[in-house]
This record gives sequence, C-alpha cells and structure tokens, in this order.
Amino acid sequence: MIDNILNSVKMMDDAPELLVKLSNIKNRQPLYDRSEDIKKYCDNCWKIYNKGINIEKLLKYAKTELYQIEAINGLRFATKNEIKQGVRGIICVTKENIDDENYKLLSILQWSFDWKWKYLSQAGCSSECKFEDIETDIGIIQKFDMFRKRLDKLCEYLDTEFESDIDKLKQISKQRKFEYASYEPDEVHEDISIKQIVQSVLSRFEKNSKNPDVRRAIALALKTKNNPFGMKPDEIAFMREMLSNHTEIESTNEGIKEKCERLYAERDKGNIGKDDFVFKIIETLSRYNYTRCSSKQLKIIDSALDKIESSCETTIISDDEISNELDIMQYNSEDMFSV
Repeated sequence: MIDNILNSVKMMDDAPELLVKLSNIKNRQPLYDRSEDIKKYCDNCWKIYNKGINIEKLLKYAKTELYQIEAINGLRFATKNEIKQGVRGIICVTKENIDDENYKLLSILQWSFDWKWKYLSQAGCSSECKFEDIETDIGIIQKFDMFRKRLDKLCEYLDTEFESDIDKLKQISKQRKFEYASYEPDEVHEDISIKQIVQSVLSRFEKNSKNPDVRRAIALALKTKNNPFGMKPDEIAFMREMLSNHTEIESTNEGIKEKCERLYAERDKGNIGKDDFVFKIIETLSRYNYTRCSSKQLKIIDSALDKIESSCETTIISDDEISNELDIMQYNSEDMFSV
C-alpha cells in the first residue's frame, strides 16, 4: 500500500514535499515499518494541503512584533526612522496571536509542505536534525522520524483548534498594520550605517571568541553580509551595542602594554611584591598581546601603579626651609658647648 501511495506521488505535479522526498528514497524497506504514520499523514495533513490554505502567509500573523525604545522622554513606540536604522535601545515586544504550541505545530506542518529549514527552526526541531544530511536517504528518514514524534499532536490539533486558529489569522491579516510615528521630539539617531556595522564586526571581532554575544554578532554579520537590511531592527541594535562596547574596550586598551612593562620594572626594583595579584592579570593579558583588557582589569593595574607612586613620593624642601633648619642646628650646637 505504501508503494502505491509513494508511486502515485511521483506521478503528481503538486504534492507535499515530505511525501515527494519519501517517494524518491531508493531503498524503501525502512519506510515499511513507518507505513502507518505515512498513511496517517496522507489522511490528515495531505487533506489540508489540498484545501489550498496558505499557511505560509498566515504564519506571518501568528505573532505581532512591535518596536519600542527607552528615549529621553521615557518609553515609547519607535519611529519609522529608528526602526529602519535599528538604533541602540530599541526592543521588540512580541504578542502571540495563537498559542505557541499551535504555532509550532503549524510551522512543522508547513515544513512538511515545502521542506524549508526556516519552518523546521520555527517549530523548534532544527537541533534534532543534521542540516548536511537533509538530502540523503538517511537524512530524509531522520527528518520523517522527527516529524512522526509530533504527528499525533498535529492530527489532534487539525481536528480541534486548527480551523479557529486559521480563521483568527485570516482576520488579523485583514487588519490595518500598526502605524509608527514619522517623528518624535526625542528621536534617536545613529551615525554609522548598517553596512559599516557589518563590515566592522567582521574585521574587528575575534572569530574564535568564547563570548556568546561576540559569536552571535559575527553570525548575524555573516548572515547579512550581502544583504545588510535582512536583519531585524532589534538585531541591528544589538550589533550597534556590541560594536560600541568593543570600541570602548579598544580605547581602554591603549597604553596597557606600557603600564604592564612599568609594573615589571617596579617589581625588579623591589617596589612591588613578585606575588602581587596584578601580575596574574598581566600574564593573562600578555597571551592576547595586551589587546583585550576589561575595565575591571585596568582598574587593578592602575591601582597597583598608584600604590607604587604614593610609596615613592618625596617631600620637596625649599631653600629658605633648608637655611632655617641649618640655623637651628647651629644654635643647638653652640648651646650644647656653652654648658
């Protein structure tokens, strides 16, 4: 029976992509053990596919994203220009128009229709699949096994809340979109273009960094290298903040090596202990050629230098004070011999 279904799929011009992929598997022996689930998919999901409901379009209305910003005059909705620039401080407030679990089920259903990785990710299933195996027979079966885990829930959803969710999303799609203001008195502006941000992140950030925020910034930059406007406003704002912090650290790092070398010299003179904690920090900085120093590390270095300077301070005596001191010494001497 499964062979009949899959063979008929091969002869069709339009069918769910999941069934097309299964029909193209050369060795169908593993599919026979999965025949019940394949039939269940055909009886439930394929039926929805044939109704021609544009789930891909409706999924865009499952969540409403509104952008706000904490400006000088307080929290408000962002302006059109602030959203376009992705200014620092912008945040995305998400309103879920349908239940999140239903959103994931709709996404996995849509994935079975068009095989797009985007919907696999939206469904929260991407970590269960190896992207590189997506077109191999083993990879396709693996994907179907991942789908099977959710098939019972999906079928239950299709029989219960599916129709009401679809109607709700259709109504939302017809509503007028939220209109952002064109201007606000405390509007925030940025000087650096999005393209420059992407280029700066790729050229200045450490590629093998252990910092998850740095890795995220690089991943976003690589993803949008050829299309800088592909990022969401809050992602651009994140990139701006990361670049600003990175620039601040670079500025802080100026003169670090000279300060460290001076501390080594003072240690050789005996003006600071060899086991002082500051030298553990210097040892760490030297591994990165003194190019990565946090504000906390810099504070400890400056504190060590201040202690050395304060302990080496010399009191300067004027010529008059020296003369006066000599007169006192001479008077005391004459007084002593007059006894």
